[in-house]
Amino acid sequence: MQDFLFQIQRSSTTSLQFQIREVLVSAILGGHLPAGKRIPSTRDMAKKLGVSRNTVLITYLGLVDDGYLEVRNRSGYYVCEDNLNGYAAPLEAKSTPAEKDLKWRKRFRIRPRKQLNLQKHVGWHNYPYPFIYGQIDHKHFPMAEWRECQRQSLGKQWLDVMTEDTRDQDDEMLVEQIRT
Repeated sequence: MQDFLFQIQRSSTTSLQFQIREVLVSAILGGHLPAGKRIPSTRDMAKKLGVSRNTVLITYLGLVDDGYLEVRNRSGYYVCEDNLNGYAAPLEAKSTPAEKDLKWRKRFRIRPRKQLNLQKHVGWHNYPYPFIYGQIDHKHFPMAEWRECQRQSLGKQWLDVMTEDTRDQDDEMLVEQIRT
Protein backbone atom coordinates (compact mmCIF):
# COMPACT_ATOMS: atom_id res chain seq x y z
CA MET A 1 0.00 0.00 0.00
CA GLN A 2 1.22 3.47 -0.79
CA ASP A 3 2.86 5.25 2.12
CA PHE A 4 1.39 8.59 1.12
CA LEU A 5 -2.09 7.48 2.07
CA PHE A 6 -1.50 7.54 5.80
CA GLN A 7 -0.74 10.68 7.72
CA ILE A 8 -1.77 10.31 11.35
CA GLN A 9 -1.87 13.58 13.29
CA ARG A 10 -1.51 12.88 16.97
CA SER A 11 -2.19 16.50 17.91
CA SER A 12 -5.58 16.40 16.18
CA THR A 13 -8.81 16.37 18.17
CA THR A 14 -10.00 13.55 15.91
CA SER A 15 -9.52 10.02 17.23
CA LEU A 16 -6.85 7.78 15.69
CA GLN A 17 -9.54 5.27 14.68
CA PHE A 18 -11.46 7.93 12.82
CA GLN A 19 -8.32 9.21 11.09
CA ILE A 20 -7.42 5.70 9.88
CA ARG A 21 -11.02 5.09 8.81
CA GLU A 22 -11.23 8.39 6.96
CA VAL A 23 -8.06 7.69 4.99
CA LEU A 24 -9.11 4.15 4.07
CA VAL A 25 -12.64 5.11 3.04
CA SER A 26 -11.34 8.03 0.96
CA ALA A 27 -8.82 5.76 -0.74
CA ILE A 28 -11.47 3.13 -1.48
CA LEU A 29 -14.09 5.57 -2.79
CA GLY A 30 -11.45 7.51 -4.71
CA GLY A 31 -10.29 4.37 -6.51
CA HIS A 32 -6.80 4.32 -4.96
CA LEU A 33 -7.58 0.96 -3.35
CA PRO A 34 -9.33 -1.12 -6.00
CA ALA A 35 -11.89 -3.80 -5.21
CA GLY A 36 -10.33 -7.10 -4.19
CA LYS A 37 -7.02 -5.56 -3.10
CA ARG A 38 -5.54 -6.89 0.12
CA ILE A 39 -4.79 -4.28 2.75
CA PRO A 40 -2.05 -4.67 5.38
CA SER A 41 -2.75 -6.84 8.38
CA THR A 42 -3.72 -5.18 11.63
CA ARG A 43 -0.30 -5.96 13.06
CA ASP A 44 1.57 -4.47 10.09
CA MET A 45 -0.64 -1.39 9.95
CA ALA A 46 -0.32 -0.78 13.70
CA LYS A 47 3.46 -1.11 13.53
CA LYS A 48 3.69 1.19 10.52
CA LEU A 49 1.49 3.88 12.13
CA GLY A 50 2.87 3.47 15.63
CA VAL A 51 -0.54 2.82 17.18
CA SER A 52 -2.09 -0.01 19.14
CA ARG A 53 -3.14 -3.07 17.19
CA ASN A 54 -6.56 -2.81 18.85
CA THR A 55 -6.99 0.66 17.35
CA VAL A 56 -6.45 -0.72 13.86
CA LEU A 57 -8.52 -3.84 14.55
CA ILE A 58 -11.55 -1.82 15.73
CA THR A 59 -11.24 0.41 12.66
CA TYR A 60 -11.04 -2.58 10.30
CA LEU A 61 -14.02 -4.27 11.95
CA GLY A 62 -16.04 -1.07 11.60
CA LEU A 63 -15.16 -0.94 7.91
CA VAL A 64 -16.22 -4.58 7.56
CA ASP A 65 -19.56 -3.75 9.22
CA ASP A 66 -20.04 -0.82 6.84
CA GLY A 67 -19.24 -2.92 3.77
CA TYR A 68 -15.95 -1.32 2.75
CA LEU A 69 -13.78 -4.30 3.69
CA GLU A 70 -14.30 -8.03 3.79
CA VAL A 71 -12.50 -10.69 5.80
CA ARG A 72 -11.21 -13.79 4.09
CA ASN A 73 -10.38 -16.62 6.46
CA ARG A 74 -6.66 -17.14 6.96
CA SER A 75 -5.94 -14.56 4.31
CA GLY A 76 -6.67 -11.11 5.74
CA TYR A 77 -8.70 -8.02 4.97
CA TYR A 78 -9.62 -7.09 1.41
CA VAL A 79 -11.42 -4.18 -0.21
CA CYS A 80 -15.00 -5.35 -0.70
CA GLU A 81 -15.92 -6.15 -4.29
CA ASP A 82 -19.20 -4.23 -4.24
CA ASN A 83 -18.22 -1.30 -2.02
CA LEU A 84 -19.48 1.32 -4.48
CA ASN A 85 -22.99 -0.13 -4.82
CA GLY A 86 -25.52 2.55 -3.98
CA TYR A 87 -23.11 5.46 -4.40
CA ALA A 88 -23.71 8.11 -7.00
CA ALA A 89 -21.31 8.61 -9.87
CA PRO A 90 -18.99 11.61 -9.53
CA LEU A 91 -20.54 14.96 -10.34
CA GLU A 92 -19.76 15.71 -13.97
CA ALA A 93 -21.27 18.96 -15.10
CA LYS A 94 -23.68 21.67 -14.06
CA SER A 95 -27.28 21.36 -15.18
CA THR A 96 -28.18 22.64 -18.60
CA PRO A 97 -30.94 25.18 -19.24
CA ALA A 98 -33.11 22.40 -20.72
CA GLU A 99 -33.16 20.64 -17.32
CA LYS A 100 -34.55 23.76 -15.65
CA ASP A 101 -37.67 23.57 -17.85
CA LEU A 102 -38.76 20.19 -16.46
CA LYS A 103 -42.46 19.85 -15.67
CA TRP A 104 -42.20 18.88 -12.00
CA ARG A 105 -45.97 18.68 -11.42
CA LYS A 106 -46.22 15.85 -13.95
CA ARG A 107 -43.39 13.95 -12.27
CA PHE A 108 -45.11 13.59 -8.88
CA ARG A 109 -47.69 10.83 -8.58
CA ILE A 110 -49.04 12.39 -5.38
CA ARG A 111 -48.50 16.05 -4.67
CA PRO A 112 -46.81 16.52 -1.29
CA ARG A 113 -49.48 18.90 0.03
CA LYS A 114 -52.18 16.30 -0.69
CA GLN A 115 -50.34 13.41 0.95
CA LEU A 116 -52.25 11.59 3.66
CA ASN A 117 -50.49 11.42 6.99
CA LEU A 118 -50.50 8.31 9.16
CA GLN A 119 -52.59 8.26 12.29
CA LYS A 120 -51.07 6.48 15.30
CA HIS A 121 -53.10 5.01 18.10
CA VAL A 122 -52.34 6.32 21.57
CA GLY A 123 -50.87 3.08 22.97
CA TRP A 124 -49.14 1.86 19.80
CA HIS A 125 -45.85 1.16 21.61
CA ASN A 126 -47.56 -1.44 23.83
CA TYR A 127 -48.67 -3.58 20.89
CA PRO A 128 -46.88 -6.95 20.64
CA TYR A 129 -45.95 -6.16 17.01
CA PRO A 130 -46.13 -2.40 16.48
CA PHE A 131 -45.69 -2.17 12.70
CA ILE A 132 -45.88 1.59 12.53
CA TYR A 133 -43.89 3.55 9.98
CA GLY A 134 -41.05 5.68 11.28
CA GLN A 135 -40.65 4.00 14.67
CA ILE A 136 -37.50 2.25 15.84
CA ASP A 137 -37.02 -0.84 17.95
CA HIS A 138 -35.11 0.46 20.96
CA LYS A 139 -33.65 -2.99 21.63
CA HIS A 140 -31.97 -3.11 18.23
CA PHE A 141 -31.06 0.54 17.70
CA PRO A 142 -27.25 1.00 17.36
CA MET A 143 -26.96 3.60 20.11
CA ALA A 144 -23.15 3.46 20.40
CA GLU A 145 -22.70 4.01 16.65
CA TRP A 146 -25.31 6.79 16.67
CA ARG A 147 -23.51 8.52 19.55
CA GLU A 148 -20.15 8.21 17.74
CA CYS A 149 -21.61 9.71 14.55
CA GLN A 150 -22.99 12.63 16.53
CA ARG A 151 -19.70 13.13 18.33
CA GLN A 152 -17.77 13.17 15.05
CA SER A 153 -20.20 15.45 13.24
CA LEU A 154 -20.31 17.97 16.07
CA GLY A 155 -16.54 18.12 16.53
CA LYS A 156 -14.47 21.26 16.10
CA GLN A 157 -13.10 20.17 12.75
CA TRP A 158 -16.56 20.57 11.11
CA LEU A 159 -17.45 23.91 12.70
CA ASP A 160 -16.30 25.92 9.67
CA VAL A 161 -18.35 23.72 7.34
CA MET A 162 -21.48 23.91 9.50
CA THR A 163 -21.34 27.69 9.88
CA GLU A 164 -20.38 28.53 6.30
CA ASP A 165 -22.75 30.96 4.58
CA THR A 166 -23.80 29.53 1.22
CA ARG A 167 -26.80 31.77 0.62
CA ASP A 168 -25.96 32.57 -3.00
CA GLN A 169 -24.80 29.10 -4.06
CA ASP A 170 -25.49 25.43 -3.52
CA ASP A 171 -23.80 23.64 -0.64
CA GLU A 172 -21.65 21.15 -2.58
CA MET A 173 -21.33 18.73 0.35
CA LEU A 174 -25.12 18.66 0.80
CA VAL A 175 -25.67 18.11 -2.93
CA GLU A 176 -23.18 15.23 -2.93
CA GLN A 177 -24.79 13.65 0.16
CA ILE A 178 -28.24 13.85 -1.43
CA ARG A 179 -26.92 12.31 -4.65
CA THR A 180 -25.20 9.53 -2.72
